[in-house]
Parts: sequence; C-alpha cells; structure tokens
Amino acid sequence: AYAYIFGADNIKLARYSTYKIISSKEITDAFSFSIDSADLASIVEEKENEIVIKANDRNKLGSFTLRAKNKDKELTKTISIVPLW
Repeated sequence: AYAYIFGADNIKLARYSTYKIISSKEITDAFSFSIDSADLASIVEEKENEIVIKANDRNKLGSFTLRAKNKDKELTKTISIVPLW
C-alpha cells in the first residue's frame, strides 16, 4: 500500500492551504502532523488525516517540511512560502 501528502507545493504569504493524506488502502490509524518551522507557517486546523496550514504574514520566505506520522508510516512534504506577487 502507498500513501502520500496531497496539497500545494507553495503557499503565498498570509494565505491558507489544505493538505490531506491520500492512501491506496483505508487509513485505520490516524496520522499526526507537524511542521519543522514555526517562523514560516503554522497548523491552524487539524481534522482526521487532513490539516490547514497558514503561511506567515511577516514576509519570511523559505521552505519547511510537513511531516505526517502514524504507527505504520512517516510521510514528508517540502512546502515553500512564496511572495504574494
């Protein structure tokens, strides 16, 4: 079985983006999510196997890693914070 994090590779400053786990089989053990940079973004909503991330509104650009983990798997996705224009 395979699984991955589905969602945008970039988020514009101060905007929101949704990420969810896509799996080839039913997910029985819920994933927990984390990001490795509190400066660049924050998790503002978390549902079962789905989250909403908000990019910072302080003009900080760069990339961070979104990590989703359960007892069977650990998934990662690199997300970049980009300018509004």
